[in-house]
Amino acid sequence: MVASGSAWSRVGLRRAVAALAFATLSGVAVAQAEPTESDRATARALAEEGNRALQIKNYDLAEDRFRRAEALVHAPSLVVDWARALVGMGRLGAAYRLYDQTRKEQLPPAAPASWKRAVADAEREIKPVEPKLGWVTVTIRGPERAEVSIGEEELPSSALGKPFALEGGEHTLRVSGEGFLTREQALPLLAGQKREVVVELDPVPQAPVAVAPVAPKPVRKAPEPPPPPPPTSKWTYAAFGAGAAGIAVGTVSFVLFLGERSRLQSTCPSQKRCPAEARDDINRQYVYSYVSGIGFVLGVVGAGAGTVLLLNKPSDSSESKQGALVVSPYISPGMVGVEGTF
Repeated sequence: MVASGSAWSRVGLRRAVAALAFATLSGVAVAQAEPTESDRATARALAEEGNRALQIKNYDLAEDRFRRAEALVHAPSLVVDWARALVGMGRLGAAYRLYDQTRKEQLPPAAPASWKRAVADAEREIKPVEPKLGWVTVTIRGPERAEVSIGEEELPSSALGKPFALEGGEHTLRVSGEGFLTREQALPLLAGQKREVVVELDPVPQAPVAVAPVAPKPVRKAPEPPPPPPPTSKWTYAAFGAGAAGIAVGTVSFVLFLGERSRLQSTCPSQKRCPAEARDDINRQYVYSYVSGIGFVLGVVGAGAGTVLLLNKPSDSSESKQGALVVSPYISPGMVGVEGTF
């Protein structure tokens, strides 16, 4: 396709290409502002390099030169040569769009003949390219503005949501947007296939805001009341009660002993000369004496035991829930003792 016709094999090809470029770039400007003479000169030089590269099938170099020349000065002939370089590179989708752009271009009446030939060439050369293409419709959800590319092709925002021509094969779709995570995915496409791809971008996770910890205000606790003293053991009460009863019994018995002794001294000058009827009083005097001594001994022992238990009273309060020990002495004719209740 690129080398069709006999023009490429003529002697003096360089002069013909230079003349063609000059005639093309000297024509009427179509779309952009009027280029400067410096722009025209640079574009002519780039076009000559592009044509030479195209003849030796250095399609990468030819594509670069025609693209840069077209950026300086618009001419349909430059666009068609650019498309031919893309066909040689295998980038049929991009070549199709350039051919399609050229064949639809409205030329002014005074357009150069080279421009008219370029439009006719585009109409003819696009036909064998079209069956080798697939069509993909890309829809983006998430960002208001997204940057979309398929391989080396940048999709303009106007192409989103519309069928976009690509050569059949394996492609990589890349979508990015401000504030969203970039996403890449494989995009296989067959010749003649029509695909619809919807890409939804996820927003960039927001970093958690560090919040300085607030120190809690110190809380003054009211002083706890001292624990209640442990209850006194019932055995402490019993010991003191027994001691008190012993002292009481000893005291009463001692008083009775003194009374009997005083009475016997008046009736008995001595124990050997006591009358027989006083024998019971003597025995009772002895009983009061023994009981008094035992009572005082019990009183001292009880008081001592109670003091020891009081100083070492247990912390168990269970005993306080029981009834307290009550001890009381009693005296009756011929009998002295103690009684208690729990």
